[in-house]
Amino acid sequence: MSENFATIQEIRRLPELLVKLRNYEKFRFFKDSSYAIVGCGSSYHLGLIVSEVGKHFGYQIEAYTSGAALSRKRVYDKLKSFNTVLFVSRTGQTSETVRLAEMLKGTVRTIGVSCASKSPLSEVVDFAVDFGFMAEESVVMTSSFSALLAFFMGGFEELREQVSCVLESPEKVARNLCQFEENVRKINYRCKNHFVFLGYDHNFFVSKESALKVRELSLLPTEYNEPLEFRHGPVAALSSNTHVVIFGAESKLEDGLTKELLDRGASVEVLLPSEEGIVFDLMIYPSYAQFLGYYLAIYRGLNPDKPQGLVKSVQLDI
Repeated sequence: MSENFATIQEIRRLPELLVKLRNYEKFRFFKDSSYAIVGCGSSYHLGLIVSEVGKHFGYQIEAYTSGAALSRKRVYDKLKSFNTVLFVSRTGQTSETVRLAEMLKGTVRTIGVSCASKSPLSEVVDFAVDFGFMAEESVVMTSSFSALLAFFMGGFEELREQVSCVLESPEKVARNLCQFEENVRKINYRCKNHFVFLGYDHNFFVSKESALKVRELSLLPTEYNEPLEFRHGPVAALSSNTHVVIFGAESKLEDGLTKELLDRGASVEVLLPSEEGIVFDLMIYPSYAQFLGYYLAIYRGLNPDKPQGLVKSVQLDI
């Protein structure tokens, strides 16, 4: 029964998307230019990750929600100061993002990035990058998230070689996805109803996206935080019903936190940095929560393709 949903097939097809991405022209960020990445939901989280990684290498990149720019004049005015604004929308139809692109056209250079062959967004920007092969049937964004990350990571000169290695090694990605799925299926869902994702730097935003994914698919409470910050208040809600995921743990302090969480009765999955580097980790880490949310939905009798109360693209009269 669990194999009949589009969501699980779309999570597993990440290696296929990465292979197809080889055929597309690489994007380039330049250190003497400034960039804003704008989107909603997972697209915004993608922008946060790209911004965090870019800043580490000295690029001028900021991420904003489309809603903030539409409802706060100071944010809208700030966007006009960038050399390039990149609008990200999986469907290319998100009302806030399309409307903001319309408003900024002619003021700054605008680029639209979507997982559609043609969309309203592509019609209102100066330049459109349309990945129609990444289109997803299910409501929740899954493998296209990591594939778009690969596209943006290739924009950093310092990471181009890593990106090329990932695109040329889909079998490594596939093996890690299989391991994640196997680990996730072993979780005792009968006694787990609280999920926590922890990480530093770019992994903090991977945690943010992971919490959203599990919440969307399972409708269960989720949290995200920095690992050691979790002790400062949020840990009070920890119980044997909690499952914690730590992304990119690399210090003895995080080891100590893991032991403490286990001693308190929680289950913990620690994902260590791989030898392949940051790009490989960014390709696979989001899949963990996608698998987790999917199997939680199946266990709870929910439809993972059409989560309750959600639509693939939010449409507003703005």
